Amino acid sequence: MLLVIDIGNSFTKGALFVEDEMKGFFSIPSAVPHDPDALGSLIADKLGLGPAEESGIKSIAFCSVVPQLSPLYYETAFDFFGIEPWQLDYKTDIGMKNLYIRPEQTGPDRLANALAAKTIYGAPSVVVDMGTATKFDVVNGNGDFAGGAIAPGIMSAAQDMFKKAARLYPVELKKPEKPIGDDTTTAMQSGIFWGAVGAVDFMIEKIAAELGLTEIEAVATGGLAKIFRGHLRNVSDFDDYLTLQGIRLAFERNN
Repeated sequence: MLLVIDIGNSFTKGALFVEDEMKGFFSIPSAVPHDPDALGSLIADKLGLGPAEESGIKSIAFCSVVPQLSPLYYETAFDFFGIEPWQLDYKTDIGMKNLYIRPEQTGPDRLANALAAKTIYGAPSVVVDMGTATKFDVVNGNGDFAGGAIAPGIMSAAQDMFKKAARLYPVELKKPEKPIGDDTTTAMQSGIFWGAVGAVDFMIEKIAAELGLTEIEAVATGGLAKIFRGHLRNVSDFDDYLTLQGIRLAFERNN
């Protein structure tokens, strides 16, 4: 079995794969401190695995956008599971050109998204990764990672508003019953929800136009994507595990 881990700013997600079939999934807050043994035990428990030596895991692959957490996961893989992990980064051969002017600035999760989108959904395509930031990862018609856009995350931006406006307060991210809110709570929910819908649909249209297209295959992923299922007119697919699939594909290509 292959254990794949995606270390994000807010949450760390992982999955077990037997070839291309996912056998288990976990999600834990990235901010929770762990030593390698505690983290390994938590992961094993979340996946329903036995002792490390009996886990059946043969390889571990991960990518990280939180550099300070990478050593912890490396130590966990090596010390708890007894496996030297493989890490996806900007230098990894993913079978696609990286058209970023400075490739070293590319988040490895974005490369994983691009590889998975190209492999599963084809090219050209765009991934809308809705998490701490809202990222648009573009695969052009040649099948290369063309770059994209990075916007403030939906709740990251909302939380900044809550902090800076004296009479506003945190609200749940949910679709309101109607666009015109009739109190402060529903007004904020409308602005956050429908504002995000408008921004995502508009960005996809702009990306398609720059590529000379009237429309483009768009897939949404990330922790917040499911809330918007059925409301993004320019998103054709939702894939909760796209980044993990991309890490798996990159690992298999290089091992």
